Amino acid sequence: MASRQDHRAAADPLRQGEQGFSLIESLVSLLLVSLLLSGLVLMFQEISRTAQLQIDLAGLQQALRIGQHEVLRHLRMAGRGGLPLGNLPEGTAIGIRNAVPEEGDEARVARADHDSPEAVAGTDVLIVRGVLTGPIFQIEPGTVSLLGAPPTAGSLQVRDPSPSGVSQALEPLRKAIGDRTPEALLLVTDSGSGYSVVELDPNTSSLTSRGATLGFRIEGGTHTSAYRRLGPDPALPGTLESIHAVGLLEEYRFYVRKEYQVPGDPESGLAPRLAKARLFPGTETAHAGRPSNLRLDVADGISDLQAAMGLDRDGDFVADEDVPPSTTDEWLFNAAGDGEAAGSGGTVVQAARPRPLTLRVTTLGRLARPDSRYLAAPLHWLEDREYGETTPPSGATERVARSHRRRIIRSTIGLRNLW
Repeated sequence: MASRQDHRAAADPLRQGEQGFSLIESLVSLLLVSLLLSGLVLMFQEISRTAQLQIDLAGLQQALRIGQHEVLRHLRMAGRGGLPLGNLPEGTAIGIRNAVPEEGDEARVARADHDSPEAVAGTDVLIVRGVLTGPIFQIEPGTVSLLGAPPTAGSLQVRDPSPSGVSQALEPLRKAIGDRTPEALLLVTDSGSGYSVVELDPNTSSLTSRGATLGFRIEGGTHTSAYRRLGPDPALPGTLESIHAVGLLEEYRFYVRKEYQVPGDPESGLAPRLAKARLFPGTETAHAGRPSNLRLDVADGISDLQAAMGLDRDGDFVADEDVPPSTTDEWLFNAAGDGEAAGSGGTVVQAARPRPLTLRVTTLGRLARPDSRYLAAPLHWLEDREYGETTPPSGATERVARSHRRRIIRSTIGLRNLW
């Protein structure tokens, strides 16, 4: 006679198999799920890392473009108002302080200011002067007057509208007088071939609703000595009565500022940035006496700035460059030894016009974060600066430096005001 349990088993034959997963089956399932999730996490991390890297590289490329645009925007206006190129390397409209040293006065943007920011060693400081951002004003005929013999001061009048009937926005002059700033005034003759640089004297200047009388100092002012050195010689042109235009002369210095990832801590590593400084022209003094004018940020992540000048020495309207570059071609600061030759042997003097003048600006940018899985291609030279990187890296320091991804942008511009 069958038992009650036998009857239940016969009625429900699947019931004996409904015992759940065994411990081994559960562990295997858990392991497979863990492996799958780990793979998904790793894939997500790699995708996220790649996306962030692309964002960082796009930001670096944009920073390089912004930096180049700002430098070239000023270079296009270099010499505007009649300022010549001058004697290189310091120059008048354009100057290049080549290969900044590690420390000392030459490492500072404003050399006489011990609180001035420093440029990164080995980079260049590019100096640009001219009536860069403001208008050039026409002077009322017959209003130039001089005091003293030889003259030490004088005055002139600017009105709105100009003698030719063109509207003149006098706000820059009103601001300079109101702020009592000893601006540099660039005085231009009728022919455009003669010019002088004098100092605005707010004490003898005055304003009206339709014009301004600009008093100026030739000697005895705050920066008159430095301003006069920017002229063709220490003396003013003998035909001051023929001056027909005036502008506010400006000076900017572009440089790579030495900054650290932890401010003030050199051990934290460099975090350089492209910056510009505005100074009173020809001086080592921040414009308007504001130290902040020495550290005007342009773009982050720029680790090198190199400038090279193309000069038409043989009169063929072309700045010839050897391949590879050499010290005997028509370019300055494009090869090792160019800076030494210019610095120790005197100056490179501007030749007779017309001559095309070309300036090449190279900026190197790098990401702040290193990538241990990345090694940049070796960089041997950047213009006249030797990097000397090798394959494989010569040591741990070079290996770390090349683990930062980097980009280079180079632009060449004709200096249209300096032909």
